[in-house]
Formats: sequence, structure tokens, C-alpha cells
Amino acid sequence: MTTTTPKRGLLLINLGTPDAPTEDAIRRYLKEFLSDPKVVTLPRWIWLPILNNIILRARPARLVERYQSIWTTHGEEDGDSPIRYFGEQLAEKVALVLDDSRIEVRSAMTYGAPSISQALKSLMSSGVEDILAIPLFPQYATATTGAIAAAIELSIAQLSDRYPIENGTPGFALSMVDDYHDHPEYIDALCAQLAPYRDNLSEPDCKLILSYHGIPMSQSKKDPYLEQCRTSSELITRTLDLPPDSWEMTFQSRFGPMRWLSPYTDMRIKALGMSGIEHLIVACPGFAVDCLETLDEINVENREYFLEAGGTTFTYVKALNDKQSHVDLLSSLAKQHWSHARSHADVRASSVAASASSNANRSSSSVATRSTSLKAAAAIRVKK
Repeated sequence: MTTTTPKRGLLLINLGTPDAPTEDAIRRYLKEFLSDPKVVTLPRWIWLPILNNIILRARPARLVERYQSIWTTHGEEDGDSPIRYFGEQLAEKVALVLDDSRIEVRSAMTYGAPSISQALKSLMSSGVEDILAIPLFPQYATATTGAIAAAIELSIAQLSDRYPIENGTPGFALSMVDDYHDHPEYIDALCAQLAPYRDNLSEPDCKLILSYHGIPMSQSKKDPYLEQCRTSSELITRTLDLPPDSWEMTFQSRFGPMRWLSPYTDMRIKALGMSGIEHLIVACPGFAVDCLETLDEINVENREYFLEAGGTTFTYVKALNDKQSHVDLLSSLAKQHWSHARSHADVRASSVAASASSNANRSSSSVATRSTSLKAAAAIRVKK
């Protein structure tokens, strides 16, 4: 019996960004982002007064100049943030590689615009019946990929209330890639970025820092994040055949009084500058595209720390952004998922409980997916 392949949708999701480099826009973004209990796990009665009465009053003004410094025009009059610009570029370029009229590709943000809800509505309006979401976070953390899963579920529930299904109209299935921290194409793409510096790293006065976004220790105990960061780092350095003492793994972007994953990037960079390391190379494997944390925190703030501590040269290796290797990686993740799905029993949206969280078996390509049809997925059909 011949079956027709359903129209598919691919959703590339990143964390988010303010709509503009202004105090009001930054405040709106931070409120949405930092109000998420997946991001800050403190009891609401403790955290929300701190957020609303202290952080949101003071921090947005301090961030305006930093956001303005990374805002880029790319030929547009008002410009855009790199995280949104590269997300849209990736969606366009992945669609070209997939080259299939029955596959729609969208970019979305967990916080800010374009929202996950807007992207889902757009896909369903196009008649998509099978959606794959790829969070642009190679390593799994509840505060990132977990927050995306929760946001998708909430969006589906909200859409189901506004767009009830018509009798006889099929719903849609939705699956999500949990991580791709050890995928060969991910490792190869990062190694290609670092290969020009391999010879330098054989010198005793040169060091490589692989800096990942930190998370609180309390969260790391529940997540595979730390172990996946270690695995990514080991695969990168082993592939490059780097000496064990030529590189370190660190964690950046901590805030608040809680203990976070360590060693801390800024403290290690200062210490290396004072210890006689003259040349520092920094890459951020956990960031799919460049953003405030890489372009400002690493390439400006930490550059200054190193040079002021006695270092001579500081090199930041850009994120994969919209490079072809990144486009090919994301395209492969989608193709491998759909190929894997065809070889197994169909997962019907109406038969899967809310928040299905068990991982499907890893394919030979190391793609961790969960065949998850989130709550109310079968109860929505957005009319064109």
C-alpha cells in the first residue's frame, strides 16, 4: 500500500532577543525571559519581587549600549539583532538545501519575536501535518531546550482554544530534537572553525578556551548538560589532536548569588593572562549563532580582562551562524529524523499523552529526538 508523505514543517528555535536595542524593548524581553520558571527556578514569591523591583528597574538601561554595539544592519535601515538575523538566514538556507516543496521551514524565538506560537500558526496555515522542532542548543538543558518544549506545549494549547478542529480534519504530529552535542557534522563544523589555530596551540604560550553558557549547580544535577559539554569538548579536541594541556572548558554568563557550573570563564581568562599565557583563543561551542553573550561578553569584556592581565593577543572564533556547514548540519538533522521516523511505527498526535518526554532510540547519526505530540496537538487546525 502506497502512502503519501504528509506536508512537513521544520522549526528552528533559539532563545530570543529584544525587538530593538532600547531600554523599553530590553525590559520587555528580560521580563518574559526571566519570568520563566524553567530559567530561574527560585520560588515565585522570592524571585518575582526581585525581578520586578530590582532587576527590571536597573538592568535594561545598563544593557542598551551593549545591545546597540552588536545590532547589525545587514543592509536594513533599522538593523536587527544577530540572533534573529542569523535565525532567519538559517531558515531560508536550510529550505534551499532541503529543496522540497512539501517542507516549510520557519525560525522562532522562545522569548520575543517571531514567537513559537506565530511560527506554529504559520506552519499549520500552510497545511503542515508533521512538524520537527530543532532547538538551536547542541547540549540539553532544562533552561533552554526544556523551556522550548514547555513553550511549544503552551502555544499548542492556546492555538487549540482559538482554532478548534473541524470534524474530519486531521491534526498534526510534532517531534523535537533534544540535543546534537555529539553529532559528527556538528563536531566537524566546529573543528573546521578551529583548524586554522591548531599549530598555534602546540606552543606553550597559547591556550584554547571552550566556553559554554553556565547554569546553576542546582539545575545541572538534574540535566545531562555538563556531561554533554564535556563530550563535545573532548570530541572537538580529539578530532583536532590537541595536546591535553592546550585547552580548557569553562562556563560563562552567570548572575546572582547561586553557585554555577565552574570553572568560570572570566576568572580563568584573567588567571591565564597573569600566568604567562600570551595568546588566547576562545570559542563558544554551545552557541549556535552569535549574540550578546559572545559578541560582547566574550569578544569585548573578556578580551579586556585578558589583555589587562598581561596577555598579548585574544582571538574570538565566531559561532557557526549561517555558514554552509551549519546549514548542512541542520538539514541533516531533519532528514535523519524523518528517515528514522519512516522506519518505525507512526506516532499519531491523538495517541500520545501531554509532554511525552522519553527519548527515541539514538540513530547512528547521534540525533536525540523525542517523538512527542504535545498536548492538544490533534485538536488544532488553523484555517488559511
